[in-house]
Amino acid sequence: MYDEDGHEILLGRGGFGKVFLVEDRHSSTSTPTKFPLYAMKVIHCASLVETNIALNEAQVLLEWKHPNIVKCHKLFLGKGGRGGGGNLSQFDVCIVMEYCTQGDLTAYMAAREKETAVGLTHLVL
Repeated sequence: MYDEDGHEILLGRGGFGKVFLVEDRHSSTSTPTKFPLYAMKVIHCASLVETNIALNEAQVLLEWKHPNIVKCHKLFLGKGGRGGGGNLSQFDVCIVMEYCTQGDLTAYMAAREKETAVGLTHLVL
């Protein structure tokens, strides 16, 4: 998915890769103007060993089913580049997960903490 300037929409980044907002244009629930949105975590792997470790961890995510854990929908391997590298001998492990509109857990907890603090201030006053 791209913004109005044609740039990929980056939701976040960390030590192991980046998370992009993507849409599934081939979903059975797609309409001509609306597509399901997902977050795609791209883990850049510099070696075959790193790729295997990332694939094993991602496979575990695919198998987990719990209401308090973000659902993992798909897993695939791509050529290096999107996750931070670009060398053709490197790979990206791509994990397609449900898109949480309220951001990651850190952002959610910070917002909740702020709401609680404001509520307590009103109680004290």
